[in-house]
Amino acid sequence: MTALGRTGAWTGARLLGVQSDMMCTANAITNGYFPFGATMISAEVAEVFEAASNVDGLIEHGYTCSGHPVGPAAVPVATSETMWLNVAHNARQVGDHLMRGLEVLKTTSPRVGDIGGRGLMLAIDLVFNREIGELETTPEMRRVDHPFFEQGVPARIHANNVILSPAVLLERNQADSIPWTVVTALGVPLPAVLAD
Repeated sequence: MTALGRTGAWTGARLLGVQSDMMCTANAITNGYFPFGATMISAEVAEVFEAASNVDGLIEHGYTCSGHPVGPAAVPVATSETMWLNVAHNARQVGDHLMRGLEVLKTTSPRVGDIGGRGLMLAIDLVFNREIGELETTPEMRRVDHPFFEQGVPARIHANNVILSPAVLLERNQADSIPWTVVTALGVPLPAVLAD
């Protein structure tokens, strides 16, 4: 779901100016093209393990599904391709554009609460009554799900949230349909700014 570059930076930590000493990643390292997981460590952490002359330097881990030759082959190819395509830049640019479209809904629809996220990893809180902070109910959220599916907009519904994680190569014109789909899902009048 997160994928390399989805947040508008290669990793979410980099958005906060953090360079991690350790990072666990799963399918994000191949952007989902092939199942693969890895634990990455900095040179400083690696030196501690490598310098140990006893069992303290041993890194023990499980071997579930390990040793498949395609995974290690897929990683350099997938990461090279995602860097060549510069998906982080695209996610940042198109994500900012999409966020502006969603922010319009926040000012025009009483059922749109908070909107948050970075890049192409966004979420919309839906409320039944914004004035008193009443959240949407689960049965209502089930009805919200269908228009997203029908319009081909990848969305996950969790509690009162619509979670958007579209493809990292989403284009601006494709992003323009997402706020319209939110309006359709909510069954509210189309804001004039989106109707144009």
